[in-house]
Amino acid sequence: MPFTLHFQRSALTPLLADWDTYEGLAARIEEADAEQAALRYFMAARTAVLHEAERAEPERSLTRLESEEEGCPGGAGAAARPGTPGGT
Repeated sequence: MPFTLHFQRSALTPLLADWDTYEGLAARIEEADAEQAALRYFMAARTAVLHEAERAEPERSLTRLESEEEGCPGGAGAAARPGTPGGT
């Protein structure tokens, strides 16, 4: 009987080591899956910020140009814009 128990223990030891390795890898896979799911939302938020910045830039440029034109009444900027006095 002791020989059988010793043989079983020596046969199970590598399996237990493999099981520990498997559990560690399964935990790492689960962690990577969670990070990948979070990354999707992170990238969506960053993309939304980028699109908002791209959308706002032409508005800022237009506002700046309009304020420059207001500072030059009757100047070249007013004459060049259709529908304004002096324009076509």
